[in-house]
Amino acid sequence: MKLLQSLCVILLLFTSSLSKAADSAGALMPSEQSSSEGYYTLRWDYSRANFSILQMSRDQSFAAIEQTYPVPSMQQVTLSGYRDGQYFFRLFDEQSNRYSNVVAVTVQHRSLNTAFQLFALGLVLFIILLSILLSQSRRRDR
Repeated sequence: MKLLQSLCVILLLFTSSLSKAADSAGALMPSEQSSSEGYYTLRWDYSRANFSILQMSRDQSFAAIEQTYPVPSMQQVTLSGYRDGQYFFRLFDEQSNRYSNVVAVTVQHRSLNTAFQLFALGLVLFIILLSILLSQSRRRDR
């Protein structure tokens, strides 16, 4: 699973500015507190702090760090491939042994029942559209 999460991590290119300004030096900010899609973006202000490692844990105290991501000279990272649950993230600066603030992100995927309902709705709309197009085509041919 860790390998899958590592492979699913999409590191974005350097950005020239953040969409949200950080209140404190290097403040870590999630794009959203909860995700039903299983992916989210974490942002921080690299110009105000030299964090080089992003750490992920399932508990807020970081007693067990489950995953680390190298993020040198970056200002954001998009993570995906997480199962349902709550995940905690913080940045670490190896040179000064400093940590950023801790942010929590909750992943709660939509239920399979909801997915099937949306698929069925799409299928019904497609059939309606197809029948309208076919009936209009037949009218023109007459």
